[in-house]
Amino acid sequence: MNAFEIAALSMDSDQQRLTGISQNLANVQTPGYKRTVTAQRPFAAVIALAQAAADSPADAVADADTRLDMSPGALRPSSNPLDLAAGGDGFFEFETPNGPALSRQASLHVDALGRLVNDAGLAVRSDHGELLVPLPVGALRIDAQGEVFADDRSLGRLLLSRAGEPTRLQSLGAGLYRPAAGDATQPVDAPQVLSGQREASNVSSSAEMVRLMETARHFEAMAKVAQGYDEAMDKAIRKLGDLGS
Repeated sequence: MNAFEIAALSMDSDQQRLTGISQNLANVQTPGYKRTVTAQRPFAAVIALAQAAADSPADAVADADTRLDMSPGALRPSSNPLDLAAGGDGFFEFETPNGPALSRQASLHVDALGRLVNDAGLAVRSDHGELLVPLPVGALRIDAQGEVFADDRSLGRLLLSRAGEPTRLQSLGAGLYRPAAGDATQPVDAPQVLSGQREASNVSSSAEMVRLMETARHFEAMAKVAQGYDEAMDKAIRKLGDLGS
């Protein structure tokens, strides 16, 4: 591989990293959001992959190892007792048209059908399916094990699940995730629910800005390498032309 191809591969890798950083910065204020981390392969490994993928060297970086940072976000108190945060490694489950979605936090309210739903209108799942609240709504409370009570009458327990490989979860936006293909979830044996709390995003805007500047500068440096190689080749071709004339 020549210097131009090496610089191009490095710029492709930087572009993927920039995509992840921009997604993180856009979700600094999204409750329950987990930052995306793009793993950087050793450059020698990238070159080896590129040489093996002779038809499309860009494939060497197209499947970069992108994972989620599952470190917990800060808990922020809320005056709404139906703002919930999941303790431990559990996730709340919500019904979507494409199957269940997972979230570390749930800001719930009762809709016109008596369902407990989040801000997007997705119903939260319980241990016995859909959980319905008798209308008109009485006094609702949710205990530390996720048991839902209406006027001291138990309606069921919220379903908290554990992802088999949390770092491989796929983001659906708004702090919602779905398991990767072939990765099943399992119910949490001892669920922990924190009422009146919201888990903030675990993104540090200052740290992401530093990563953004580092990556942008590296991209610019590789662009100059590619430009320099192009100019050197242009001069070499011109000299060869002069020799032949």
